[in-house]
Amino acid sequence: MMPKTVHALEELGTIELLGYTKVADNTYPNLVPVLSGLSAGELHDLCWQKKDKTFDECPLIWKNFSASGYRTAFAEDACAMTTFNYLKRGFRIQPTDYYLRPFCIASEKDIGNTHKLNANLCVGTRKTFDNLLTYAKKIVSQFSADPYFAMIWQASLTHDFFNYPQLGDESYYNLITYLYNERLMNKTALIVMSDHGMRWGSFRQTYQGRMEDSLPFVFLVLPRWWREKYRVAWTNLRRNTRSLTTAFDLHETLVDMINLENLEESRLKTRSRAMPKDNNLPRGISWFLPIPNYRTCTMAGIASHWCMCHNSYDVSAQDENLRDKAMFLVSELNNMLKKFVQCAILKLKEIKAAKAWRDEDEQSQLVDYTITIETEPGNAIFEGTIRYRSENKTNKLVGSVSRLNAYGKQSACVDEFNMRLYCYCL
Repeated sequence: MMPKTVHALEELGTIELLGYTKVADNTYPNLVPVLSGLSAGELHDLCWQKKDKTFDECPLIWKNFSASGYRTAFAEDACAMTTFNYLKRGFRIQPTDYYLRPFCIASEKDIGNTHKLNANLCVGTRKTFDNLLTYAKKIVSQFSADPYFAMIWQASLTHDFFNYPQLGDESYYNLITYLYNERLMNKTALIVMSDHGMRWGSFRQTYQGRMEDSLPFVFLVLPRWWREKYRVAWTNLRRNTRSLTTAFDLHETLVDMINLENLEESRLKTRSRAMPKDNNLPRGISWFLPIPNYRTCTMAGIASHWCMCHNSYDVSAQDENLRDKAMFLVSELNNMLKKFVQCAILKLKEIKAAKAWRDEDEQSQLVDYTITIETEPGNAIFEGTIRYRSENKTNKLVGSVSRLNAYGKQSACVDEFNMRLYCYCL
């Protein structure tokens, strides 16, 4: 969909991490591990215990870069649904040296815009994402003589529309080409990534759509001199292109980029030898270390619902044992909604599809069922994974539940960002 952009990255010798797998449903819980090395739940317990609290106390990676003498920048478009502000309080104190949010809010408020679904696609005569890329271009140009960390996160073009990324191909290609031609990549590591694929819509309801949702893209470009200086790290990175990797690994990779002494050959070999040779692998492993090929989704912190390493088989929607699993999924949804009295009690309308697989690493006899159901009222389409243990005939929800169709204003009566996916307001 963006062939020119991919070609530009390939011309720079990019590495693509083909096994990169998301660890949660949407943007926030997939970026929190990148920025903190923690899961969303762990970050909640550590520094965001209440939803009316800000994120200022949280150990986000730009603080590490700042402490090491880097300038820092954080910029997002589509400011109504940014990572730390959608149904959250954001930051009380500006989190980075350069922060685009004040401009984002003012421009969307004071300039005429074209709004579709969740984002303003244009601000005045400019496309919203082009404003963001222009900001990125200015940062790289102005900071070229200094160490800097910049997180530029675009959502306006790609969040709601399956085919719209092609409209950004030329702009991204031009930016990457400009950075190369102006020799602005000589001291820069460039990561081009997504947090997840399309999460809802007709395509997401296909098996291919499910695969793409769970396997977002990640490209990493490093300067030629860097590859030659840190040859073992570069060799390990290339070896890991088909390894199972996650946002937790990316965080460890960023930590290594701050502490380049970690990438010296002797240090890498020592770290590699210290890696456990059994199931006790650390959850996060730097891409500059060899990631073992026996790593499983469980070891990597990936719930079964998001794991794409299974050999699954189709289960008929009419299977007599499947309805029990589907009813359990509905009951789990209703349990989550129990404290929200303004939300309707959901009922099973239809089982639309199901797949199953066995976990060969478990001694106990268990089967994971990924089931797609439709509920009423509201005709919501949900997908969840239920783990069935035959020895005690119990069901358990594994991971979160995905919403596969748009909820629009059906859930406007709740301000809990996770429950927006599930609630049907009375």
